[in-house]
Amino acid sequence: MTRKRWIDIAKGLSIILVVIGHSGHLEINHFLAWFRMPFFFFVSGLIFKGIKKADYWSWSKLQIRQLMVPYMSYGILFILLFYAFDPTNGYLINTASNFLYGGMVLEGAHTVFWFITCLLLTRLLFGFLLRYALSVQLSLIGSGYILSHVLASYYPSLSFPLNADVTLVTVGYFAIGYYMKGIITQWITSKRLIVTSLLICFAFIVLDVSGTLRYTLDLKYRIFEHMLLDILIPISIVLLVLSLCYYLAKIAFFDWITKLGESTATIMYMHVPLNTLVALLIGYQPGVVLYTIIGMSIPLLLGYLFKLSSLLSFLFLGSGPVRHQNEKDKQHIS
Repeated sequence: MTRKRWIDIAKGLSIILVVIGHSGHLEINHFLAWFRMPFFFFVSGLIFKGIKKADYWSWSKLQIRQLMVPYMSYGILFILLFYAFDPTNGYLINTASNFLYGGMVLEGAHTVFWFITCLLLTRLLFGFLLRYALSVQLSLIGSGYILSHVLASYYPSLSFPLNADVTLVTVGYFAIGYYMKGIITQWITSKRLIVTSLLICFAFIVLDVSGTLRYTLDLKYRIFEHMLLDILIPISIVLLVLSLCYYLAKIAFFDWITKLGESTATIMYMHVPLNTLVALLIGYQPGVVLYTIIGMSIPLLLGYLFKLSSLLSFLFLGSGPVRHQNEKDKQHIS
């Protein structure tokens, strides 16, 4: 599948939604959470290239390096940075141990880091499953999806290292994107599909606002309680958003969103700690607009500076000293 401009628009829009969702407005975040992270995994699957069985282990090592080197670099940086505000052994031990365990125990500057390991495990798992027949893939993915919901329902407070159990849900969103790559353009330009998705979204928003059905989806904290709705609602909204991105891509004014899509990793890692730092320095939490501006503009600048240094590029962008020829097709990190 050749790269489409609307996919870059989708990546840029997705990181905007993430930053807005973390700005502290609970009601906005409640509705954005319905599709925000499924959207990332869906698009990740959409641009995922198949892996041959013989290439799997060398490919896996590359994935681990590209994702885990920045994970460790940013993680250690933020532990040391905020140690200056709480220079105690308790902070250091607790933060470092939570960081290494990962998943739902991550808070503060590392709160979004769960996504990185979950993305890595999702990619490794799906890449491994591709060696099997499609029927086997679907059976295993479906069984894992059901198992993860059972675990979340009966053991809601159980914390798995690196949110490993959540991978059984995210690989489902990832797989849907991958399997749909051949027909996605027809779907997101279909008026019938757009109307159907709009009606589904509108219906569940009304049910939620009225209190009839308070739907909640939070992958990090293992809040997924409806096996069918956790597919129907997120995917319906994802297809609507992709339709929007498809038509926005035809308007030159929105080219700037693609630049955000090229820097999703830097923005993802830095938007929370930067705003936390600002809040500590000025004494209050920035509002939605200021939070979003800080969370996107400063990481964009720093990401540009990182690219000027081979060492910083390796540590914080996961890129080697020599940038690969087809790096543009490298998986985005949300």
